[in-house]
Amino acid sequence: MKIKLLTAFILFTLFTKAQITITSADMPLLNDTVRFSTSAVDVSAMLNDTGANRTWNFSNLVPDFQDIVWFKSASSANILYTSFSSSSYGTQDPDISFTLASATNVYTFFTKSSANYVADGRAFTVSGLPGLQTYTGKDVIYKFPLAYGNRDTSSYTTNTVSLLVANLTSTGKRINVVDGWGSLTTPYGTFNCIRVKSVVQETDTVQITTPINFSLPVAHNKTEYKWFTNGKKIPILEVDVTTGTGAATTIKYRDINRPEAFNGLANFKANKTVFAASTTDICTLINTSLNKPKACAWTITPNTYSVTSGSLTYDTLKIYFTAPGLYTIKLHAQYNAGVSDTTRVNYIYVAQGPTANFGSSIVGNIHPVTPVYLYDSSTGTPSVSAWKWTFVPNKVSFVGGTSSTSKNPVITFDSATNYAVTLKVTDSIGTNSVTKNFDVTYTGINNINQAQQTASIYPNPAKK
Repeated sequence: MKIKLLTAFILFTLFTKAQITITSADMPLLNDTVRFSTSAVDVSAMLNDTGANRTWNFSNLVPDFQDIVWFKSASSANILYTSFSSSSYGTQDPDISFTLASATNVYTFFTKSSANYVADGRAFTVSGLPGLQTYTGKDVIYKFPLAYGNRDTSSYTTNTVSLLVANLTSTGKRINVVDGWGSLTTPYGTFNCIRVKSVVQETDTVQITTPINFSLPVAHNKTEYKWFTNGKKIPILEVDVTTGTGAATTIKYRDINRPEAFNGLANFKANKTVFAASTTDICTLINTSLNKPKACAWTITPNTYSVTSGSLTYDTLKIYFTAPGLYTIKLHAQYNAGVSDTTRVNYIYVAQGPTANFGSSIVGNIHPVTPVYLYDSSTGTPSVSAWKWTFVPNKVSFVGGTSSTSKNPVITFDSATNYAVTLKVTDSIGTNSVTKNFDVTYTGINNINQAQQTASIYPNPAKK
């Protein structure tokens, strides 16, 4: 009985943690799409755990983002990349910043065979023009079969590619070793795996010929740790440790859809949050979401606004508001593998601005040099913060320590004539003025006409 139990235990152990090999059949096919998560959890202490029959536990990984790798043909990646049409497929890489130039729409193209999995070259665009780097010598990513103890080395160089203001050449060397096998656990599950450690040394050399001739080499050295299991197309877990320029550790692992990985990614800002209901007071909304969403959509409530530049699907949107009130702004960010929304309720305040008005103490007949009290009765939100009184003709005297900038000044009219009295009020939104006419005679003062109202809004386009 004991022998049977021992035999069953040995068989169970061998079954649950068996040494595997990886072949080309485990690699992706054209047009495959594979979801993965990224994480910022510190795993450095576990990277040196290598050898036979290991147990790697990375179940503590927490996703901070998800993406989908898409294995595209050269023509579907970019019609300008058909020089790599003989490759099996390509995958998109992050944009590259070279000296004096930036490369976008970056792809690495691969050829898969029963013997190996190699990188054929790299393609990108600079100012809309293609840059096509073909590898001589090839970068052998994997040599099949991948089995514990296997080791291989490859080197490559590229042709010279124009960056418009400079030329680019690249060289690289890769040393692969299958340095472990065992059981790997991640949030995606538990798998029998082998681990491949790759030491990669790459140098991009930018050659500048004008105004002087010199070369600027930039090294990109990294160590890649990849755990493979059968049939999953990409590593179950990959940790890349980059040294030198741009030193960083990146973690990505095969995963299921996790909407929580997109929480908090969508974000935006505005040039300010208080506006006037005016065609000249422009609100600029800017998408500042993390991890470069592929698309976005703005929702502005209420819809009393007009678009002056861009559209509701642009990263930068310019609008003006046509009615006062509180406005709620929502940004929807669309990623390859999910979505993220952020909503700021009552984020924008649109004020009407001030409306100037005033009254006076005039009752019956008042003679020149008789004190007259002027009372501000202006309205508006926000509150009026400044007052300016003017008189035509400017033949008045201020009484009781008041002045032309007092809210409620006291004056005497110094002549018997017709006066135009103007009050200009200001708040943080703009200005508004009202003018009332008074006829001062030696028999009294009369308000002889209705108020004349004028207004202006900040910023004043006439003063630009």
